[in-house]
Amino acid sequence: MRGPRYLPEPSLVEITVRTIQSRFLLLLTKIVAETIIGVIARAQERYGVSVIDIKQMSSHLHLLCFFKDGEQMASFMRYVNSNVARKVGRLIGWRGPFWERRCSHVVVTNEKAAQVERLVYLIRNGCKEGLVWRPEDWPGVSGVNAMLSGEMKLRGTWLDLSGQFRAAQRGESTATRKFVKSHILELDKLPCWKHLDDEEYRKHVRALVDLITEETATMHALADSEPLGVRELKKLRPIHRAAKPDRSPKPLVHAASREKRRQFREGWRRFVESFLAASKRLRAGARDTQFPPRCFPPRLSFVPLTAGPSG
Repeated sequence: MRGPRYLPEPSLVEITVRTIQSRFLLLLTKIVAETIIGVIARAQERYGVSVIDIKQMSSHLHLLCFFKDGEQMASFMRYVNSNVARKVGRLIGWRGPFWERRCSHVVVTNEKAAQVERLVYLIRNGCKEGLVWRPEDWPGVSGVNAMLSGEMKLRGTWLDLSGQFRAAQRGESTATRKFVKSHILELDKLPCWKHLDDEEYRKHVRALVDLITEETATMHALADSEPLGVRELKKLRPIHRAAKPDRSPKPLVHAASREKRRQFREGWRRFVESFLAASKRLRAGARDTQFPPRCFPPRLSFVPLTAGPSG
């Protein structure tokens, strides 16, 4: 059973979406990477979402974004999930379901330690699994090189399939190059480092990357091993799947202190109790039922912060 989405205020959120059966459908190739960036860039243009970082793994996608409410998050991820599935699936010749389920989201508190820890987590992906030596070496979509360069931009593409189809109906040329458009994904600064100028922000990210690189070198030295390497990673195909996919339960919140975790948990408990009580009244026929703000009532529209009775 899916629990109600809980985003009590504008927040930093870590999003994870996994492929069906943990298949390696997100191939680590240039064209797949550019397609993913193009989709997310268009979603950003439509919904005005602040994207902090992104990490494309073979079987899942991580996003670190700042959302104003649950409606913005839901609209943004619906667009990303549907278009990545359709466009990447077409590129790799995959038919059928693409994603395992609806994306998983975990709110990150406004604590500096909590926010930096989640950025480190995204950057560390690929190194901690023993796949590459350095975060900069990762062949899939990653924001690390854009952050280190200070450019804070990722360039992607969008293939206008509808335009290509209409051109075919008119008997015109359907050459792919005529229907490919470039899109720029703008990366934003981590909220707790928003006050830093561009050069200071780059230095902070550089320090994190250097620390992860040192950790990776130490890990391989102790194990007397070497990373799998980019060449081998690019040989992966959709028929392959993760040997031991991570099935650990997601935390309720990413927090750096017990107090912040306790506050979030109490707010979550009150929200769920109110939501379930309202759902019960609605099922009993009370059309004037009031749901808690910032939620999605069953089969009804999102309830903004200042809203009247549902129905």
